[in-house]
Amino acid sequence: MKVESLTFEHLHNPIGVDVLAPRFSWKCVSESDEKDLFQLVYRVQVSSCADSFEQPHLLWDSGEVQSDASVLVPYEGPALASRQRLFWRVKVWDNNGVESNWSEPAWFEMGLLAESDWQARWIEPEQDFDPQHPQPGSYSRVEFGLGGAVKRARLYMTSLGFYQAFLNGCRVGAYAFAPTRTNYRKLIHYQTYDVTDLLKEGANALGVVQGDGWLRGKGGIHNDRNVHGERLAILAQLEVELTDGSKVVVCSDEAWKASQNGPMRVNDPKEGEDYDARLEMPGWDLPNFDDSAWHNVRVTDGCGAKVCASNSVPIAEKEQFAPTVLTTPDGSTVLDFGQNIAGIVTFRVQGERGHTVKLVHGETLNQFGNFSIKHLSLPFLGGGGRFQQLEYTLKGGGVESYKTMFMVSGFRYVKLFDWPCAVKAEDFSAIAVYSDMPETASFECSNPLVTQLFQNTLWSQKGNFLDVPTDCPTRERGGWSGDAQIFVRTGTYLMDTAAFFHKWLKEMAVQQGPDGIVPNLIPAVAGADNQFEAGVMGSAGWGDAAVIIPWTMWKMTGDTRFLENNWEMMKKWVDYEVRHAKDTNPLREPIDNPYAESTWDTCFHFGEWLEADSPMGFPPILEDEELAMGITPPSPPSGHGPGGLRERAKLGNPEVATAYFSYSAGLLAECAAALGKKKMAKKYRKISKMAKKAYRFLFAREGRIHSDRQAHYVRPLALGLLKKKDRQAAADDLAALVARKGYHIGTGFLSTVFICQVLGQYGHLDTAYRLLEQTTMPSWLYSVTKGATTIWESWNGIDEEGRPHHSHNHYSYGAVCGWLIETVAGIRPSEDVPGFEYFIIEPRPGGSLTHASASFQSPYGEIKSAWKLDGKNFILDVSVPVNTSATICLPDGSIPFEVGSGTYQYRVSMA
Repeated sequence: MKVESLTFEHLHNPIGVDVLAPRFSWKCVSESDEKDLFQLVYRVQVSSCADSFEQPHLLWDSGEVQSDASVLVPYEGPALASRQRLFWRVKVWDNNGVESNWSEPAWFEMGLLAESDWQARWIEPEQDFDPQHPQPGSYSRVEFGLGGAVKRARLYMTSLGFYQAFLNGCRVGAYAFAPTRTNYRKLIHYQTYDVTDLLKEGANALGVVQGDGWLRGKGGIHNDRNVHGERLAILAQLEVELTDGSKVVVCSDEAWKASQNGPMRVNDPKEGEDYDARLEMPGWDLPNFDDSAWHNVRVTDGCGAKVCASNSVPIAEKEQFAPTVLTTPDGSTVLDFGQNIAGIVTFRVQGERGHTVKLVHGETLNQFGNFSIKHLSLPFLGGGGRFQQLEYTLKGGGVESYKTMFMVSGFRYVKLFDWPCAVKAEDFSAIAVYSDMPETASFECSNPLVTQLFQNTLWSQKGNFLDVPTDCPTRERGGWSGDAQIFVRTGTYLMDTAAFFHKWLKEMAVQQGPDGIVPNLIPAVAGADNQFEAGVMGSAGWGDAAVIIPWTMWKMTGDTRFLENNWEMMKKWVDYEVRHAKDTNPLREPIDNPYAESTWDTCFHFGEWLEADSPMGFPPILEDEELAMGITPPSPPSGHGPGGLRERAKLGNPEVATAYFSYSAGLLAECAAALGKKKMAKKYRKISKMAKKAYRFLFAREGRIHSDRQAHYVRPLALGLLKKKDRQAAADDLAALVARKGYHIGTGFLSTVFICQVLGQYGHLDTAYRLLEQTTMPSWLYSVTKGATTIWESWNGIDEEGRPHHSHNHYSYGAVCGWLIETVAGIRPSEDVPGFEYFIIEPRPGGSLTHASASFQSPYGEIKSAWKLDGKNFILDVSVPVNTSATICLPDGSIPFEVGSGTYQYRVSMA
């Protein structure tokens, strides 16, 4: 057995962290075909030197610990200090008594742990301006000297607004859209960069470019500006150790100078950039630049927010795509990059000085084959003006290259305007940008449409996991809590999301209201005075993310800190539900309800958002071609938004709200038990039980549900709201309803994730497969037949006439891919043992599929399940990682059995 894949705190580049009680993980790998291997003993050492794990460098030695623990093993050495760079290694003994070699050392580095570590001051680069109008990018700089060769250097930095830093003309790091997205008034994350190789003896220069970013750029459906602040600011501390042992600290302070006269004339993450290359300032980030025309910066006390290390994965530039050049029917030149992404564009262009080109990014072509963004209904959503648009003014004199800095767009297509030279595909590239999380799952099957559905879901996750889990990378770009809780389990199969969700849940807790209400959007994308956003906060199924996501992440990773760190937030949310359930909605028809105090019938709730037969509420914006035909524009919707949101706020939605109230209280009880909080577990178990009774009294009298909506059956089955004796009848009724709908999906956001699961669980696997493989609208595969490369927001993203609707990059409906992994391929965690130390392999073939395979990089190693049908025989190949065990359930009805690590093949008759 050998040890590999050492991981510190779910992080793969752990520099500048501030975790004071860190944990270590490693994977044990068999060096032969031996089965049933597991770790019996481990030993961890931590040292200040990579080459010596002896005194005086050895900081901590766990000794030989008899344990099979290899995931999130706690550090128990001396207290860690700011700036420490430490190295650690592991060796293990297996159950055969064989001792491994020491692993290759891994490292981690602490950041600035105390407020007193910061010598830097906040500085503001801008002078007085009107915050209601877009501002140009800010350029700030400082020069400094070093009296010797550099041994080690770190730049600790953050900003209000986006930033890119440069040392001696070289880009610092590769973090895109730094700093992290946050509620800047409460929490600001800094980044740490190793800049040793960018400095030199003698004169040096540090420069910073800033843009509006998440601080004051437009966001959300209302395009509010200045949500988190109005003024850009910098906090930077460069610490340099020279080879002679002396130290130099360069801080953001009054010595810096700034200018707003550079080439970045307009920048907004959503609206786009204007870049005038004629205003470039060669050498501005190098020593000896003449900055006499630049003005002094302002030293401030900052915004009062806590500054902490990000402890998360950076946003990074990832896959690149080359375009096909199209000439659309209206004569426009459009680039088709073949994949819908969130990202940026690079290009080369040549033309006369002062000539301006324009690039507009969009997701689709319209029913006439022309580029359009009208399907996003921007005029009804606080927009309608500039959107995802880049303007570049040439400096002339040869070929010029540009890559956008501070805008990020959701697009597959780019429309070019006023291009001064021949448009060649090789002059353009699209770069996908997302949080740098490793992919951890694969899926493939005999139906290529289903395989493509899996890929589309992965790309929607990539396109929306930019530091926060957004709904879409185009129109809203909001961290919608409901979308995230629907998708979290599937998303954690597809990518390593642990560090990502640790960070986002921290943002959620910071933004939670004193009364326990959880905003729908984290961080906020609307100003405090936005009455609409305030009126829809705390929706059931959205606010419940405060409980569902920590619980799910604990189950998927085994990391109890998802519960420990978020316990107060989780409890406050359920207590919020308890208080509102005790209220009675005076606008609803009164009934004699013995469980009234456990019925949540007040407050606004989105409900079963975007059911297949429920209109979005925003009428389509007519295309220019339709207007030219004289077609009359549709009337604006009555009320605000989908389905009359104001009416929903008045009447509440007791069916959805009471269901999630019971569900969250039950999950909270389970979490309390896991944390040893026995009294709390008993309390919330009782609360959940009473809410279940309320739900049954109102919506399942005598155990039967009377509805023609699929969600009304899926929800109580999935959330465990019905009595055991009534569940099969409800599932039978659901299957019959699906059949009457022609095996078309009828659920919306909240229930789609569960429908195949509950059908299969109660004997209707054939119906689940028919739903999965349905190709006509509404269905999962309809979008694939229309050429989608991501998941659509609504089932009719492109209708049968070819008209596009709504966003084409929403991951929520892609949550069905969790079912592909767990049921079709058959890999799922045990309900009793979080984190895949013990798991289930139970593939359930069906539909047209003749083979399917999946893999998952669990915390312990890769799990594989691949099956095929060979005549009447079912053949299953399984891989179980070292240090784990699995129960194998074969589809011939034979008795399940348990296996240890190894690779196995099973053949059974399906006759």
